Amino acid sequence: MNANYVDHINGDYQTELVAGLWGSTGRPLSPKTVNRYVDVATDFVEWMAAKGKRPPVVVPLVTR
Repeated sequence: MNANYVDHINGDYQTELVAGLWGSTGRPLSPKTVNRYVDVATDFVEWMAAKGKRPPVVVPLVTR
């Protein structure tokens, strides 16, 4: 309920994925795989907010 994008998804979760803490082998995941996992987690919290199950989540966007 209180996970936010900056601290939890893009912070702790992404850091743990890069370090390999979430992989079955303990090896770091590829950047492409990490991005996919973070995208799915972001989609989930946005869906939960849309359903009224949690406060809105702020996802900072950068145009490159």
